Amino acid sequence: MNAKELFCHHVSLFMLCADRILSDPRMAYCPVPVNNGLAYLGALPPAKLGGYLEWWREYPEKSHDDNGLQIWFICGSPLSGISRCMSVNPEGEPVKSHTGLSVNSIAKSFYISQEKYHVQPTDCEPYTLDRVIEILTTSGQQE
Repeated sequence: MNAKELFCHHVSLFMLCADRILSDPRMAYCPVPVNNGLAYLGALPPAKLGGYLEWWREYPEKSHDDNGLQIWFICGSPLSGISRCMSVNPEGEPVKSHTGLSVNSIAKSFYISQEKYHVQPTDCEPYTLDRVIEILTTSGQQE
């Protein structure tokens, strides 16, 4: 399973454990291997797991598609506003997002949620995505 598939496959786990992840900077600052971006403007800043969780929680109208699925990949044209975003279904599989929203609106809310994660604390060594998943799925694991 590649890193993007691993991320998608565990979105439900991340949401279930959101409070725990957000309370631990090593998990919250975990880099997410998704290259979000917009045509003509290029890549959005690298995403962190905490930013995704805050986006899904605080901007549900912009971070979920018309079927209520979490958007995990942001792509589209800022000129036309057309979205080519991808969501994740309950089985953890990537699916095309169906949303009437402009990709500009989606990307702006995502950027705002990620903003505080752009500068990593100097005393924090973030976990990898594999390590976060291992911690969350191993019962009794103490960090």
